[in-house]
Amino acid sequence: MGPKKEKISINANPAGRLEVAEFFQRMARQARKPDPPGGPERHGQ
Repeated sequence: MGPKKEKISINANPAGRLEVAEFFQRMARQARKPDPPGGPERHGQ
């Protein structure tokens, strides 16, 4: 649901594309190395 909404946002405003790119970059970073201490939500999982 989240990603779908983001996709629509991209079409609505090009600025949203940058946010999506950052989101993907963050996901890749988390997948490579452990989550930082600033991410208690992910740690909870």
